[in-house]
Amino acid sequence: MQMKTESNKHLILRLTGMNDHDYEVAVFERAFQYLDSTLPDDEEGRKMLSANKHFWSWWTHQWERRNRIVLHRFNFSDPLMVPSELVRRAATLAFDKVHEVSNLNILINRHVMRSTFQMVRTLTGTNLQSHLTHAKEETARS
Repeated sequence: MQMKTESNKHLILRLTGMNDHDYEVAVFERAFQYLDSTLPDDEEGRKMLSANKHFWSWWTHQWERRNRIVLHRFNFSDPLMVPSELVRRAATLAFDKVHEVSNLNILINRHVMRSTFQMVRTLTGTNLQSHLTHAKEETARS
């Protein structure tokens, strides 16, 4: 799967004329825009999800699905083909539109939510245990 994802990424770069850096920035910016739009009043939730490797795996998978839509629309599968400037502009617009957060109709899957919940439980338990230990020490000194 990783090889196909990389292959499609390179096809998108070739089709749109985008460079690798701008592509990666788009992936990350749109992920954070998605989190902002999905959890507008939950900054901690956004932080937890953005720190979760399962979220990024899920996001990358969703991104790749949308990349395949663009490649299919333009029937672009040959890495040696050089698209015309008009095709590049149209493909860039299609790429932007398909990845536009307001156009997404996706929800974070159960696996991502469970792993994030586990992170919260672990951190909360750790912080709670640390707090209880500190409180016991304070009480013992008094």
